Amino acid sequence: MVKRLVMGLALAGWLISPCAMAATTEELEAQLNAQAKQIEQLQQQVGELKQGPAEQKPATTVRAPTEPTAESLAETESHFTRPYTDLVVKGPSAVGRYFQKLTGATVGGYATEQFENFESTNRTFNNQRFIVFVGRELTDRIRFYSELEFEQLASIEADPADSRGGAIEVEQAWFDYGINNALNLRFGDVLVPFGQFNLHHDDPLQELVDRPIVDRRIIPTTWTETGAGAYGEWDTWGDGKLRYEAYVVNGLNDKMSATSGGLRGAQGSFGSDNNNDKALVGRVSFTPGPWGDVGLAGYTGKYDKAHRINGAALDWVAKHGPFELLGEAALFNLQRGFTSSGAVVPQHLWGTYVEGRYHFWPTWLSSTFLGQSFKHPRLTSTLRYDHGVIDQFSNVANAGTFTSDRVTFGLNYRPIEDFVLKMDYEINNGNLERGRSNGFIAAAALSF
Repeated sequence: MVKRLVMGLALAGWLISPCAMAATTEELEAQLNAQAKQIEQLQQQVGELKQGPAEQKPATTVRAPTEPTAESLAETESHFTRPYTDLVVKGPSAVGRYFQKLTGATVGGYATEQFENFESTNRTFNNQRFIVFVGRELTDRIRFYSELEFEQLASIEADPADSRGGAIEVEQAWFDYGINNALNLRFGDVLVPFGQFNLHHDDPLQELVDRPIVDRRIIPTTWTETGAGAYGEWDTWGDGKLRYEAYVVNGLNDKMSATSGGLRGAQGSFGSDNNNDKALVGRVSFTPGPWGDVGLAGYTGKYDKAHRINGAALDWVAKHGPFELLGEAALFNLQRGFTSSGAVVPQHLWGTYVEGRYHFWPTWLSSTFLGQSFKHPRLTSTLRYDHGVIDQFSNVANAGTFTSDRVTFGLNYRPIEDFVLKMDYEINNGNLERGRSNGFIAAAALSF
């Protein structure tokens, strides 16, 4: 059938062409021969289409990576300049691709393995975290997301003496009802939007191994609370965005420490509140473009039935080419009361960190195993300064100040965005984090 159609079209084309008006027999014969060759070629093409595309043989050579430039090293927008809701929903970040628009549930996660050698501790491996993400988008406007953390790959035994340590807990479990860009509702166990680090704490996203002191003792990262709230954004001039996140939550409780522990144990229960007061927390950020972001957060609520805790946080990031400069500062003030152990609560908790990063890739590494087959591998050198303080009320017996300073030098290798090998050296001074012990710490982190 196809053959007849081709021949018919060719003959019709010839009949209506100027060639049909040729005056001599020789010209007619030459034209018929040319038309026969065209028909033969068309028949061959039709036969190839019927057989399908030719089988593709796998490549046998290893593709060298694209030579990196300042633009390629900086082409991915910093995760600190994107809202957390973008990271877990839209991608293409390490976290975001596990919760894209799909018809069914999506599963992902990340894992971190550490090794440390400090002056005051044993040299040890530490399977620090194993996180599982589960999410589902029921419609464009209704979605669910959750994270389950196995810290130090916790084991639960019938006999506690047989336990291998660690902990299992829910880091997030929330669902959204979308309305528009400016207003979306969220319910469940949410990351508290107090500073940028708590919202972007995942190990594969970070360039250093240890978390900042301010996000360990002052802000109890990972800080999750049960409640409800809203988030949204507005376009401003150019590529600018104004974003917010705000929630009503159970809030911090009185299980805090007036000494080196800070607020790490004071996170509220997922099942009930220890008082009838509800805490308010929110963050507003302005992103003028992919090269910067600044955020301001506030918190207020009662930690027991009578006494209040108030806090504020400022965070920032600036990015230019392969350079990044980011940081955070946080402060909490407490009314005088008592911890769950009967001690007087701390009066002030405050801290800060400043971190500089430089992303680079020597071209001669592209031909080594570090660069082969990877599109944009990179090295990152990082320098961070940490400071944290816990002040007690002055009229408390044995009152004092607990403080720590830390300087961290880091170098990491990231062949792809979702896998990183980190090597850091820390210089510690104080009594909040690692005492006065200096040492080396390394980690491998992978998102999947």
